[in-house]
Amino acid sequence: MRVPEPGHGDPATDRLRSVETLPDADLVERMRGRVAVAMPAAQEFRRRHFPAVLAYARLCSRSSGAAAELAARAFTLAIRGIRRGINAPGAWRHRLLVLVQQSAVSWSSDSRRGQLAPGLVACIEAAGSPLRIRPLRRPIGTRPQDAAMLEAFHSLPERTRGVLWHALIEDESDAEVAVLLGVEASAVDMLRASAHKAIRRAYLNAHLKRNGSQTCGRFQRLIEAATEPGDLRRSLDLEQHMSVCSCCTLAVAQLFRVNQDPRGALADALLGWGSAAYLATAPTHVRPECQTPRSDAVTAPAAMTAALPAAAHSPRLERRTAAPVRRGRRVVSAVAVVAAVVAAGVAVLPDDNRQPDQIAQPVQPPRMTVAITSLPTTRATSTPSSHPSTTASSTPIPTPTSTPTSQHPSPSFSPRPRSDVNLAIHKTATGSSHTQTYVPSNAVDGDVRTYWESANHSFPQWFEIDLGSAADVRRLVMALPPLADWNARRQTVAVEGSANGHEWRTVAPATPHFFDAAQGNTVTVPLAPQTRLRYLRLTFTANTGWPAAQLSELQLFTS
Repeated sequence: MRVPEPGHGDPATDRLRSVETLPDADLVERMRGRVAVAMPAAQEFRRRHFPAVLAYARLCSRSSGAAAELAARAFTLAIRGIRRGINAPGAWRHRLLVLVQQSAVSWSSDSRRGQLAPGLVACIEAAGSPLRIRPLRRPIGTRPQDAAMLEAFHSLPERTRGVLWHALIEDESDAEVAVLLGVEASAVDMLRASAHKAIRRAYLNAHLKRNGSQTCGRFQRLIEAATEPGDLRRSLDLEQHMSVCSCCTLAVAQLFRVNQDPRGALADALLGWGSAAYLATAPTHVRPECQTPRSDAVTAPAAMTAALPAAAHSPRLERRTAAPVRRGRRVVSAVAVVAAVVAAGVAVLPDDNRQPDQIAQPVQPPRMTVAITSLPTTRATSTPSSHPSTTASSTPIPTPTSTPTSQHPSPSFSPRPRSDVNLAIHKTATGSSHTQTYVPSNAVDGDVRTYWESANHSFPQWFEIDLGSAADVRRLVMALPPLADWNARRQTVAVEGSANGHEWRTVAPATPHFFDAAQGNTVTVPLAPQTRLRYLRLTFTANTGWPAAQLSELQLFTS
């Protein structure tokens, strides 16, 4: 339903419904209207989403100036789509983050390539993504075999998608979610639980339709029951079917991950590259207003007004745009470059209709007590039978004139780090050696069924990870596949850290660590409070279960 524009609806209602109280869907409708109505809505749209978009852009770039430019570009593309009548296939925050990736893809083929984060450039190259601006088929860093999750997300109602992204993935406060979605704050908890259930069911439907056989369809209800949170029922029929069906095994694995780690599983699937770091640093819960010098508060509205068509310059409109913007929490941050982009997008972008871009996503593992003799993955991960350690298994877009960063710095905020996010997921990993298909990247792919294994009979062996930037690491978790067929073993491991990859210091001395399948095959190593590092290296000198170093997952946390 379209929100009435001022002067076309009830005057009393128009006065009461200021843009700060409108949900995103209504803001978008106003942004498609007359300039006098669209401008305040665009300003509010930017105020709500710019801090998070800038946080992600900073992960994708090497400098604050490049981050501000990527964020501005994302808003340009979003507003352009809004004016054409295109709706976000997911949630608007999610859409803006994917547009940051799309802009980064275009940078990777020109002189701006050096402004991007090296890890992102490597990920773009590995994915074979297009080198010119065009709709991304899926977010960078996601895996094609998991496209069912993104398809499921897009199939849900708009409100459900918003609840999943803002309440579940970004974990924003109930009050913030209520404003963004136009619901009562008291209803957010119920909506969160309902959305969690809806995405699980939608994913299973999409996955079986994409990859399953007619036989798989008959097991859908059993899979739903077996993966229901808190449900410990077992089905021998399902277990027998899973022993020969990689499709249903993969579905169960993903559903267990969505139950155990919904934020990480969904962010990996819907955003891909940098999702874990984004969840750890995005300004969720509390979004401080961007602090801008008083002089900018005049410059930005002036830039907006200059970008409007001449017909829009009525005395009434000039008085409104020159008036002081909201105070306190309602202050509109006046970063000149982004404000000009918003204004130009609202004023001059065409209104033709196009279909929204199609995207896609990734997955992760389960913990299910079923008899599985073969496990699915995109690369071979099953161990040879002789192996004693396991038997498992477009139109050009106008470029805005930007003000130099030195004169109009990008807004700053204090990120709110999260301690429950694995900083190692999908980071660059290397090893002293590997055997067969058990490569180092297996230990940071989020899937405990895959693992890294070094060459046999050649200790010591090392495993190294680059976090991309320095972080305060307080806890390290090493895991092996949680399968009963893995015999208990002790691996002697030393932990070292480095800021530059050359000068190393001992973080934890060589210590025998006991891995027991009955305890999940995981070992936790607490680190000293002052452990700040970018590179981390594990040196293996012994393994009582197999004459090589073995590591299924390395997880790093800030607490």
